Amino acid sequence: MDRGEFQSIVDGLTVAYMTNDYDTYRGNFALPLMLVAPGGLVEVGTEDAVREMFDNYCEGIELHSIDNTIRLVVSFDDCLDGTYLSTVETHFFSGGQRIAEPHRSAFLVRDTEDGPRIISIMGTRNPQEAIAIAPTVKGEQT
Repeated sequence: MDRGEFQSIVDGLTVAYMTNDYDTYRGNFALPLMLVAPGGLVEVGTEDAVREMFDNYCEGIELHSIDNTIRLVVSFDDCLDGTYLSTVETHFFSGGQRIAEPHRSAFLVRDTEDGPRIISIMGTRNPQEAIAIAPTVKGEQT
């Protein structure tokens, strides 16, 4: 995988939640998915937990009338062991106006027999703060 292929993955995730396409969204993650945020570590280890994470994101999009999201790959590294680490900067817009300060997240991706899959997301915000929504991603706090 290279930087362009990873940008396609993040673009696909963005289109999936902007169009409420769960199947495309789900296809990008390996379970368990580890979320690392200031509030701690959350293991998203079930299909129900991934669905809840997706639904929370979609709820935030609707709540804040987000009509455009831009994710820029800031850095991309091939770890040479079948994993890749990338930093992504996310921008949310509504009506052409930025509605939140950009935030950065790091994605850890692993090659699988089904293709590259995200195995961890490390964010500068807690999951519920990513787009300022109240619900949290429920998983097992570790």
